[in-house]
Amino acid sequence: MGTYGRNFDFRIVPDEDDRQGRFFLNQVDVPIGVPVVASGAVSSALTDAQPVVLATSAQAPPRPGRGGIVVYEWIDLYGTDPLYNTYSDRDLVPQGKLCQVIAGPGLKVVFTNTVARSFLHQRNYPGRVMVAGATIATPTVVAGDLLSPGVGDDTNGYWVETQTPGEAWLVVTNVSASRREIEAEILF
Repeated sequence: MGTYGRNFDFRIVPDEDDRQGRFFLNQVDVPIGVPVVASGAVSSALTDAQPVVLATSAQAPPRPGRGGIVVYEWIDLYGTDPLYNTYSDRDLVPQGKLCQVIAGPGLKVVFTNTVARSFLHQRNYPGRVMVAGATIATPTVVAGDLLSPGVGDDTNGYWVETQTPGEAWLVVTNVSASRREIEAEILF
């Protein structure tokens, strides 16, 4: 299992064929694990990388090489105190940086909705809704539901249920309301 911050994990880690490279985030920082689509012309300054932006509405899955779930590999903790920060504290894809776009049928991911909290009076973590409708009190997302890009913010969610099969990027395979986890399989 690969972990990318507090809100996104892999249950089945993608192999090299499912990790698409030569993309860069062409907007302000977004959380790792959100839906992105290609947008704009390639950048010769970034090895002819294709720009991607956050997908913010229900839409059909992108064609191969034109979008998926964004992942950024933090390889250093530059600018942070390594005694208090780890890789899981870095959960955003930075603007203008090369990133990976994940797609491939059968891959399993896990989204975790988090609440704002303080840790040892040292750090404050913001809350983040990755999947709308996956609350502890009254979850509406259940196994078998289809997910498509949502509104695209920490309050309303980056993924949302859809009843339209043509807009489905993911199928929910498991929901744990107590852990606020939604496990899903990529469909494209």
